[in-house]
Amino acid sequence: MQRRPCYSGSVLSTAFLDGLVFAAIVQDDRHGPTASRGLAPKVGAALRERLRELDALTRAQRHEVVRALVAKLVAIPTDAELPPRAALILAPSVPREVGRRWAANAPEVRRGFRVTRAVKSVLRHLAAPAGVDSSDEEREAAGRVAELSPDRAAVVRRIAVQHGGERALGALMLGIEGHEGGDEATRRLRRIGRELALVWGAAWR
Repeated sequence: MQRRPCYSGSVLSTAFLDGLVFAAIVQDDRHGPTASRGLAPKVGAALRERLRELDALTRAQRHEVVRALVAKLVAIPTDAELPPRAALILAPSVPREVGRRWAANAPEVRRGFRVTRAVKSVLRHLAAPAGVDSSDEEREAAGRVAELSPDRAAVVRRIAVQHGGERALGALMLGIEGHEGGDEATRRLRRIGRELALVWGAAWR
């Protein structure tokens, strides 16, 4: 499982912090003042520190980090039908209770086996459904952005503008509402929406 730093008795997963970093990147929020607004102080500090580390890299190094973040944001449905060992490899990338169940049901891996980024990337894509066209569902969901608070709606709209408008907005809203899946065009945006929902609803706030 992934290393998880703790903050005031609460657990902040690496994947969760990666989601915050990616949200800041897509908003062009270079040092995190917008993305960290409303977060618990220590969570906001962790985000800003990650962004400072990113800013200190060379252009090529930053691009490599961003590519890695994008690869990790391929949505993995929690009801994916996977061989037990594949589920074990992907367990750190799904909600903790699901990951624990996957890990508990998996046999031990071969001694000395190392999980490479390429292996994880292939398994992520295999786990994702062969998406049907979800455009109608996402366009309908876009209207629900008005149900968010003004600050949250502004964040969601800003991300959506950078990713194609109405469909992107609907995909983000569906992710916020906990609906995974989608098609190839918007699956990643649903994952970003889910990460935003975690930020706003975190128990340590």
